[in-house]
Amino acid sequence: MFKIKNRVIYLMSFPDNDKGFIEELGKQVEVIVLYKKKCKAEVLRLKKQGIRAYPLDHAIYFVVRVIPLLTQSRIIIIDNYFPVLGALKKRNQTIIQIWHAIGAIKKFGLEDKQTVFKTTTDIRRYTQVYQAIDKYVVASNNMGKVFERSYGAKEEQLLYFGLPRADHLARQIQCQVDKKQKKQILYAPTYREGQEELPPLDLKRLEKELSDEYHLIIKLHPHIQHLMKNKQDTDFITWHRSDQGLDELIQKSDVLITDYSSVVFDYSLWNPLAPIIFFWYDQEEYDELIGIQNGLLDMELFIPARNTAEIIEQLMNPKVMVSETLNKTWNSYNDGASTQRLIDYILEILGETK
Repeated sequence: MFKIKNRVIYLMSFPDNDKGFIEELGKQVEVIVLYKKKCKAEVLRLKKQGIRAYPLDHAIYFVVRVIPLLTQSRIIIIDNYFPVLGALKKRNQTIIQIWHAIGAIKKFGLEDKQTVFKTTTDIRRYTQVYQAIDKYVVASNNMGKVFERSYGAKEEQLLYFGLPRADHLARQIQCQVDKKQKKQILYAPTYREGQEELPPLDLKRLEKELSDEYHLIIKLHPHIQHLMKNKQDTDFITWHRSDQGLDELIQKSDVLITDYSSVVFDYSLWNPLAPIIFFWYDQEEYDELIGIQNGLLDMELFIPARNTAEIIEQLMNPKVMVSETLNKTWNSYNDGASTQRLIDYILEILGETK
């Protein structure tokens, strides 16, 4: 019933993901943010910049605001999977996916091994959402292939722009932080469904072996921060309790320890010569349940650590560094100009409809 308006809707489920892209775009076109509740802090900042925003989790707002905005806006930008898009009847509209991660270690979408346990109705619903997406912003050919496998994307749908969220890392804008004399290890594991215990990292052994040279920062995924409970900071360990992103921690760390988290791609962009240690204590189980992206295990010098002893061994052995290889293969288009490329593309689409 209503005419499509020349504006942009941004569906936000990950805080601290756009890194200024929304503000820059908002200087030139109308942008409205529809957000999940965990993004409230970022939305408050955007509102101060004059950006309108409405919650996705509020039933009344969803009916009164969200549906009309989605059905009447020329461009919709998303950072994740949003089921509502499967029911959207597009009318000369373009949906652009800017994924919340630069690359992928674990499988998702149609490649997620849990998909085989879903009903036909579930899979049909997933596919409807995937088919609604028109363009995918990617930072590498590798990630383009991932979307082809995971979401059924076609080559002509891929925008090799790099991700706006990586611009500040690519430009090497140093964060003003107080760096201690000891080297900083950042441990940032991903989330596992139903996880009720901390990963089996022997903190006492790490402290005994490394405390003279290193300091350990532990940053848990927001979904499992409750597992820290009453953990206390020590001279060797800092338990990072903020829900904010990892960027500041990345920029002050000398070593990264993680498992299947996409933080490795951000870290390798910031410091392509720093060690990254993959703590894959449950590799077979994880690969069977979720799936690990093809080709990772074939990378030169890629040797996952299975226990704390192997982590210590890798810290003492620089030959296992894979950060440079990750950077070259997954950050191909992250050159610091991604925000401007995407804005130019959006303005071109909107200009065609004036």
